[in-house]
Amino acid sequence: MSAPPIEEVEESLRRIQEFDSSKLAQREKLGGELSFEKAVQPTDRIISLFKKIPVTILDQLSTAMLQQIKQQADTFYSELDEILSFSSNQENPGPARKNLIERVRNRYDSVFPVLHPIIAYAISQTVDFQNLEDKGRAAVQSIQDRAETLQDDLNKQKSDAENILADIRRTAAEQGVSQEAHWFKREADKHETMSKGWKRATLAMAVILALYTAVFFVWHPDADASLAETIQFISTKLLIFFTLAFLLFTAARVYAANNHNCVVNRHRQNALQTFQALVDATVSPEAQDVVLNHAASCIFSPQETAFSKTSNSQNPGVNISMMEMFLRRGISGGGDGA
Repeated sequence: MSAPPIEEVEESLRRIQEFDSSKLAQREKLGGELSFEKAVQPTDRIISLFKKIPVTILDQLSTAMLQQIKQQADTFYSELDEILSFSSNQENPGPARKNLIERVRNRYDSVFPVLHPIIAYAISQTVDFQNLEDKGRAAVQSIQDRAETLQDDLNKQKSDAENILADIRRTAAEQGVSQEAHWFKREADKHETMSKGWKRATLAMAVILALYTAVFFVWHPDADASLAETIQFISTKLLIFFTLAFLLFTAARVYAANNHNCVVNRHRQNALQTFQALVDATVSPEAQDVVLNHAASCIFSPQETAFSKTSNSQNPGVNISMMEMFLRRGISGGGDGA
């Protein structure tokens, strides 16, 4: 069996591929009842099969395949040509029209099994699977790179958000500390005002006692007074003197107590307002804990008053030396790390 010339096969194939199925309807020529509009969709379906066979691979096909392509294309075109040459003046046009439409509808089932292997071979030759595989790998790698970039951006944004949150918390803590310092300022102002009043009272009592002391040594009982009268006179002067001295001593202690409380509350106010600067100057958590411990001790530990003197069991010099040691270690550690 000789193979048909490739030119003839190509002509038959192109004739089907380039066929305009819209010409089959012929509604204006045949009218609505005899038009072939129902044959347009099955025709397009069959033409789509022939279009999947590129003419560039015909020289690679076997003799049997070329014969099958030409046979199926010519047979199908002959049916289309019968539809185009259909006339309503022929005998029994209705059944003839119906028969042609049924033949076109059934043609797909006979064409598909024949053309399917040829179409598969054509796809394998026209599609570069290696190129598709390379493009697919490149696309996957691009997606992975993009995902890593997005992950890095998310991590950076997360780090920035954590830093911003830490700054907000630190600012809120500093503002809270500064706001709490006004309580000690109010107490210091109150004791300062009271100490000024008791200072004036102390000075007044000192002047009164000094005047009375002068009178005490100048004022003497009568020379003819009896012993009982002299004892009574001296005891009265001594009672008044010690009463005035007690009042002077009490006023002085109250003045000292208020002045002492004023100084203590000023110190606590300053500690609250400045300890954050010491914390920021340190690096190690141990040094920061020491600063916080001493700031809390300065604020909340009981202080001596002017009324009672108690010995402190702790040695402040040792605590200060320990704090300085931690501060120097933290600062020097920060310098080494920089």
